[in-house]
Amino acid sequence: MKCKILLISLCFLSLFSCTKDELRTLHDPDRIYVNVSYNNEPIEGAYVFVEPEKEVVTTNNLGIAVLNGSFDLADTVYAYNPLYGGAQAKVEKNDGTNYLNLQLRSSVLPDNVPVVQVVEPKDCDVFLPSETVSFNIDGTNVENNQDLKISITSSIDGVLFEGTLSEEGMLDISENDLSLGLHTLQINVTNTNGIKYSKVLRIQYGTPEKIQLLKAERRYGCVALSWEPSLSDDFKSYDIYISSDSQGEIGLKRIAQIEDRNCITYTDLFPPFKDEVYYSVRVRNYLELYSISNLIKVEQPNGEIIDLVPDDAFVTKNQKGLILWGKNEGKLLKYDLEELTIEFEKDLPSDIVAIDVDQEEDGNIYAVDGVGKIYVYSSQDLSLLKEISYNLSTFDIMYMGNDKVMLNSNYYSVWGESSHVVDLTNGNVVSKTGENSKLEFRKIPGENAAISITTNLMPAGMAYYEWDDDGEITISKNDSQHGSYPLSSEIFAISDLGSYCITHYNGVIYAADDKMTYLGELKDYGNLYYNYGSYCIKEAKDAIYGITYGYETGYDDIKLVKYSLSKMIQEEEYTMKGRPQYVLSTKDNIVIVSLFPENYRQVLVEFKEIK
Repeated sequence: MKCKILLISLCFLSLFSCTKDELRTLHDPDRIYVNVSYNNEPIEGAYVFVEPEKEVVTTNNLGIAVLNGSFDLADTVYAYNPLYGGAQAKVEKNDGTNYLNLQLRSSVLPDNVPVVQVVEPKDCDVFLPSETVSFNIDGTNVENNQDLKISITSSIDGVLFEGTLSEEGMLDISENDLSLGLHTLQINVTNTNGIKYSKVLRIQYGTPEKIQLLKAERRYGCVALSWEPSLSDDFKSYDIYISSDSQGEIGLKRIAQIEDRNCITYTDLFPPFKDEVYYSVRVRNYLELYSISNLIKVEQPNGEIIDLVPDDAFVTKNQKGLILWGKNEGKLLKYDLEELTIEFEKDLPSDIVAIDVDQEEDGNIYAVDGVGKIYVYSSQDLSLLKEISYNLSTFDIMYMGNDKVMLNSNYYSVWGESSHVVDLTNGNVVSKTGENSKLEFRKIPGENAAISITTNLMPAGMAYYEWDDDGEITISKNDSQHGSYPLSSEIFAISDLGSYCITHYNGVIYAADDKMTYLGELKDYGNLYYNYGSYCIKEAKDAIYGITYGYETGYDDIKLVKYSLSKMIQEEEYTMKGRPQYVLSTKDNIVIVSLFPENYRQVLVEFKEIK
């Protein structure tokens, strides 16, 4: 206790032993301590003053400055930095000590800071080599323009001018020869109190006039660009550039050059696989100088990449969506074909063996597992609408219409009648047909009819079915050419208008009716990819689209190929970005479901316009 009393006494004596001057230093009413910061970070080199005519001080590396003088509560303290802006506050006295915190803002500029307005030239003005460049600079908040010190530095030529303005505010640096190119000019103005104001101005000397990039729009996995036409007399070309950053520097690459002045559109068919890219247009002249347009960002230019390997793919009834089913992932996915984004995902039971998508009524999705349990999902949001137990081993499902589905059931359990029609309203079997075979079904569009191909018999066989509105099978007929021509259940598609059936990697075409007549094979086909049902027939366009790979290059050289339906010969081929797996169609486009080139566990959706 004695020790504590002694310590307090020593502190008390020490305080009252201070001299008068020392106490004034601790509690000085004529000194202001100013802490200057920007985004809560101290700013070194900021100007601090009450009136520029009295005293201007700068902050130290801690952002602190000390003002000395006689101040009262009516005084305003200003802080300013050319890079970060300004701030101001009234003097506050607290226990005899004046302490202010000032946060700089770019939008704040003290009234007594010299401001420069460059009347001419304008930012990004263009000058031909035969022209001179003169400046008209107006210094505000100053009584005499000649009190301002001006320095102008070019990013190309270095220091262009150091001196003062004329009384009229004119500055002529035309006697300095400017190099050809785009100059970034740093203009610094300092008044008699040492306060500096900075401005950046760009001029183009000998470069073409800058144009505006009007649009960079993602469209079906491509990017469509349009821009203003160039009016430059010495126009040579438009150069289209792509980059990975908003400054147009990282990964900068020229992707096209257009020499026709009147051509002001371009479509990038193969944008990079990135989350975002930036497009710009350069106008180049015959001096090989150029101006750069604004940049436009495009997010996911190829659309959203899908983490799923599909076992089946369907276009929705409204032709705006894509339904993908991944058996190994146990997942159902809906992809927006307009926005190129994943709309919905749904986890499925692990033992789903087949799905089908209705194209004529509600557009719902029908799935069946290996023991005959049927699931009905909404095509809108993939929600489960219905679940029915059929209790028989099943291999395939096809929606027939009127709430009926056809199932290919275990042929060992139902010898001779492996095709069953089930009513989804009550789960009852309406009718049976077929032989002891495992089948793949395809419904004929617009008809109460379907075609099947066997998957377990060699040679494969084809069958035709018709049914009434109650689901009762009225015709069940095998093809008369059984074994004569190639068939494959893995490559199997019906044409959009329901007249033709195409199958096998040879591109074998049959009539999609009860006769199932062999019509021929595609010629000059190379060797069609045989792992998936990769055909699409557009009857009105007399076109067949299929997937091919080269004999020598194999799966690494897969292409989309267009054939004439009537002539059965190849007409065009297209190199795709990914490795195509499924070929589908909407009214206007061929939709290609491809494996992502850098990761075969991901899917890329591609498009080809139907012409």
